[in-house]
Amino acid sequence: MLINNAAIQQNLNFLYLDRPQLIQQELLTNLFAPMALCQGLIPLLAQQQRARIINIGSVLALSPNTDTPVYNASKAGVRNFTRSLRQQLHSTSINVVEVIPPVTRTRLGDTQKRRSGLSPETVAQQIILGLKRNRNPVAIGKARLGICLHRWFPKALDVMIARG
Repeated sequence: MLINNAAIQQNLNFLYLDRPQLIQQELLTNLFAPMALCQGLIPLLAQQQRARIINIGSVLALSPNTDTPVYNASKAGVRNFTRSLRQQLHSTSINVVEVIPPVTRTRLGDTQKRRSGLSPETVAQQIILGLKRNRNPVAIGKARLGICLHRWFPKALDVMIARG
């Protein structure tokens, strides 16, 4: 099993961005590293009777916020990469899953939002439950609501994201 979970989320304002290397750092971590890990490990995973690639996405891939434009774009890339990879590997033993967690109490992102998020343990339990139920994507908590809103009322999701 490969779980691509590492991410950087930086508040970047392109009007005042004086360190363009921050863009590259975020894209390398959030998008290119999962792609490189998949590329490197797929031959090994394909030899297994059952294997799984799990890419951690974000509801911000569907409705971006203003403060984290590179994170939003990288997670949109992860979402599309995951969907393409799933199609490419459909005839193999490798199951490719997108996980969309809600705000989680980790060091990623805004401190104030993290306080109201789910614990990492709760998120992990929900991921395992979603995998056991063969859900794809595995959307958890408010992220599940975000997916539904994006499908049926995309403007409502934009408002929800803008409010935090």
